[in-house]
Amino acid sequence: MNYSQINTCKASEFLPNLKELNSYFQVRKNVSEITNVNRLANILAIYFKSLLYYEKNSSRKFEVKIKGELFEAKLNGHNSLGETIAVDLKEISEQLIVDVIGDLTKRNNIESFKHGIIVLNSILITPKIPAKYKISILNGENKVLLNNWSALVKALPEKLALDTIKTRKNLIFQILKSPLTHFPKGENFNENIEALHNAYELYIKTLIKIHIFNNHYVELFTSLYEELKYINKITDNKYIRKERLIGFLIIHLVLRNNLFQVERKDKIREVLSEYYSYITHEIAEEIKQYIDFSPEDFELNDLTVGIENPDFSGHVLSEIKTVISFVLPYKLNVDNFNCELKNGIKFEAENTQNLFSDPIFAFLEELEGNINGMPLTFLSDAIGNLNNSSVVHLTLDEFYHPDFDIIDNKIHPINTELEDAKRGGKYYPHKDLILEKILELYNEGKSPFNIDIKKINSNIISNYLVTHLSKENTRIHHKLFTITNFNSYFNAKNKFNTNLNKLYFDEDIYDIREFLFETKIGDKKAFLEFCFHLLVITLKKSIEYGGLHKAFWEGGSEGKFPIAEPQAQPIIFNHLRFIAELKGIRLSRETIASDGSLDFHFSYNKNDILMNVCVELKNAHHGNIEHGIKTQLPLYIRDVGNREGVFLVLWYKSESFRKPTKFRDISELVACLQENIPGGYRIKPLVIDCTNKVSPSLKSASARLKINNHV
Repeated sequence: MNYSQINTCKASEFLPNLKELNSYFQVRKNVSEITNVNRLANILAIYFKSLLYYEKNSSRKFEVKIKGELFEAKLNGHNSLGETIAVDLKEISEQLIVDVIGDLTKRNNIESFKHGIIVLNSILITPKIPAKYKISILNGENKVLLNNWSALVKALPEKLALDTIKTRKNLIFQILKSPLTHFPKGENFNENIEALHNAYELYIKTLIKIHIFNNHYVELFTSLYEELKYINKITDNKYIRKERLIGFLIIHLVLRNNLFQVERKDKIREVLSEYYSYITHEIAEEIKQYIDFSPEDFELNDLTVGIENPDFSGHVLSEIKTVISFVLPYKLNVDNFNCELKNGIKFEAENTQNLFSDPIFAFLEELEGNINGMPLTFLSDAIGNLNNSSVVHLTLDEFYHPDFDIIDNKIHPINTELEDAKRGGKYYPHKDLILEKILELYNEGKSPFNIDIKKINSNIISNYLVTHLSKENTRIHHKLFTITNFNSYFNAKNKFNTNLNKLYFDEDIYDIREFLFETKIGDKKAFLEFCFHLLVITLKKSIEYGGLHKAFWEGGSEGKFPIAEPQAQPIIFNHLRFIAELKGIRLSRETIASDGSLDFHFSYNKNDILMNVCVELKNAHHGNIEHGIKTQLPLYIRDVGNREGVFLVLWYKSESFRKPTKFRDISELVACLQENIPGGYRIKPLVIDCTNKVSPSLKSASARLKINNHV
């Protein structure tokens, strides 16, 4: 994203700018919240434009030369007692930034925050602004945003968020190259060096969150590798603490890999070996322990996290609202759902868009905790099932707290030993309400989920977050409940044994890692090529060479009849979705489009560009296969609003199954499909040979190589 640098204000603008700044100070003194956010965000630009003019045209404090005449240049600031004092333009940069950013965040308006960030980025990239003022921006930002910086930045458009972090990292290393030119060596020198390292680590943590928020897990690892290489190249700089920064980066590389399993452990060990000489022995041993993490090494039975000793004084208890949030392992039939149930309880649900949609993940991510190298966020139900889950919020207009009493405004837990004994395990009273409301929706025919009623029981969810809000919707108290089911930790362990692991870590399969890391998706055409080759190296290769073809015949390899297209869909979906999710690609099944049902839909958002690829599935022996590629798929593509699609065909013709009769072999079918691709669309046909395979040791196996060259 291109930013224009800050220019010095004109001579005629300086005094009006000074008046605008004084107006801001006066308004801020008199009102608790400034509502004119556009004017507020522009204050920063006005200040630095005026500061540049003042730096050039002032020889004494409070004086400035404008067109050959001297003018007074005082700002009417205020001390801690609210008394008016005269301040100089050069003295107030950090405090002004603190005040403006604080005022912008009070509005909780992402557009105003975005405007402010763009202005600050423009200031930071302007060479003629002295570094001491840029340092004041970092200090000012982090004073206000230290605890919610990442929450705000990850809500920005991805390109802007990434540029924001990059700009600040570049500034940090620029200052550390020659810190003595920016602040004198004195009693605060080491503190300033420490602060810059702390800021770098904060920005890297934020960068990680930005990638997770945008579902770009592969890019997360690419960024960490790039940071390691950059710091490793730095030489002869005694102020940059390489061992600290490299240790920090490798720890986060290991922690995130334990969570997302993008890299093999031997690859991570290679990284540790490469940088071993740069880190301390203690950090290296800690990293080794993290790499060797296994969920089998420990057991979790109950984990609750909440505010210790919350105080309810000052709140009218009858006005407190309760929100119970959780994730269901089912996708909504619609994008979002709102309904009011009995007793005025609101049931709100939406499909998860990223891991931060899961309130449990967001809560645990904020804690930054881990167990032996596994981030606590691995308990999130959305991980590994992001594209097939939804987040639900139950809102009660009452202070609902069946697990504790309030005495003298303090929490006193209710003894549940009897209820625990009845159930043979820990009693979680909120789950009774959750089940009651899910069943109420189901029985009234309002449920937006395709749930079998037999599955609506206490095991339908494990984790949930209870939040108590004031009348003004400010958070008073919250508590997270995890591992509430007998088998929930067991299920969390099983995330390490998914189809992704079996495919991704098999040395005999095409190296998918290189494909994911090295393939860049910059436009819609590149996205089509990516989706096509993803189908080739995963699905096609597994069917034609990995034995998956057996799943496409009724009765397995001994079957005489191919399965129907609807039966093939879930097999294909489950084979692709984990890999797609690593790249941040959303894969959907049976998407409604053009008054019909599209078999598969790939969608991807990169640099704020939404890309789509529609996939229509057909058996080769379908009665009118030409219609599918010539009319049906184009209609779906047009409805989505793009031009890209894949026509996926499963070929079963063999000695035991003689269809399709009108095509002798795959090459004839491919030629027919190519001829029927309509103009104006980017459609790629892909035919996969699902016939029972001849053992590679037999001479007839050579025919497979000829047939399978057709994609």
